[in-house]
Amino acid sequence: MADPPPSLTTPKTPNQQPLETPQPLPPRPPIDPALAPILSAYPIPDELNLNLMRGMNIVPEGEPNPFHYTAETVLSAHPNYTHQEHTIPGIDNNAIIISVFTPTTPTPTSENEKNGKEEALQQPQPQPRLHPTLYHIHGGAQISGSRFSGVSETLSLCPSPTILLTIEYRLAPETRAPGGAEDCFSGLVWLFAHASALGIDASRVVVYGVSGGGALAAVVALMARDRGVGVGVGGEGEGDVEGQGELGGRGRIKGVMLHTPMLDDRCDSVSDNQFWRQSPWSGLANSQAWDLVLGNGVRGSRGVTPYQAPARETVYEGLPPMYVDVAECEVFRDTAVRWAGELWRAGGTCELHVWPGVWHIFDMMEGRDVPVVNMSVAAKKNWLGRMMKAEEM
Repeated sequence: MADPPPSLTTPKTPNQQPLETPQPLPPRPPIDPALAPILSAYPIPDELNLNLMRGMNIVPEGEPNPFHYTAETVLSAHPNYTHQEHTIPGIDNNAIIISVFTPTTPTPTSENEKNGKEEALQQPQPQPRLHPTLYHIHGGAQISGSRFSGVSETLSLCPSPTILLTIEYRLAPETRAPGGAEDCFSGLVWLFAHASALGIDASRVVVYGVSGGGALAAVVALMARDRGVGVGVGGEGEGDVEGQGELGGRGRIKGVMLHTPMLDDRCDSVSDNQFWRQSPWSGLANSQAWDLVLGNGVRGSRGVTPYQAPARETVYEGLPPMYVDVAECEVFRDTAVRWAGELWRAGGTCELHVWPGVWHIFDMMEGRDVPVVNMSVAAKKNWLGRMMKAEEM
């Protein structure tokens, strides 16, 4: 394959914070001894490799790519779901693809159930049941991944039955921030506008974002508050997509889950320095990713807005309940903790977990006999179950 175009190469960063390794590296928390051998067995380069992140040049031509996810990948893991695809217009007249995974309704099998069904056909039929919904924003540092990335694992966290919508937002560097966030917000507006038709209970919508998708989920929460969308008390969820303000009273973001979120372009926290090198998703790679997201010479400057990097926000009032989940041994630790603190300072509510001895996206190893992994998965399931529970009248 030919070399990638200049836009896909790791950027140079003139007139910005230096990319040299802090000398010396500060002391840092130890890795869990049960997991340390995994890091030794799978070394990850410190510098960003966009081709690797996008799954390019990693398998011989003609062979299946294990990093290429599709709807079939999700359905094979969750055969009780169906998949539909929708295309909606974005803010720049771009096409945005949204995939909707809907749980199937079991058909009656026993004689009593069959008799009951026949009798029910002669009675007025109730309205179809509306389901809680997870609005999924995939990870990949805002520069890689697809709407199917991580969906199988995320769907396993949700109580049954849950509808999952996942969005194909535009990636950087081809589209700079806040383009991807605007796509995600357009998808949320569409969700509320078509909630009843999709079988969605518009009062039980949770926005979920992981890593780079966590940044976009945080921005979507800011946009929704600022633009009056998803801040109501529930209801039908129907309305004119262009009348965004009217949708605010017709549906609600019940909560936002930020899973190891990429929040701050300044890359100057203690945890950034501690894990600048020799770490999965190093501080160096993170700073290079932000350069692709924002453009050369922008990262760390005064002109960066909260819609580009959500940690630049100064007003945290009016945001929905949040769950913030981060590893102790990763660059995002301190900015995630600070985000939770700002929510509390503003009178908001946030469940914060800092998992000791582990690194970025460590809980992808679910199934291993490691207590911290199982605890982290259980905590997310517990919070989502509480958020998506129907409110008693």
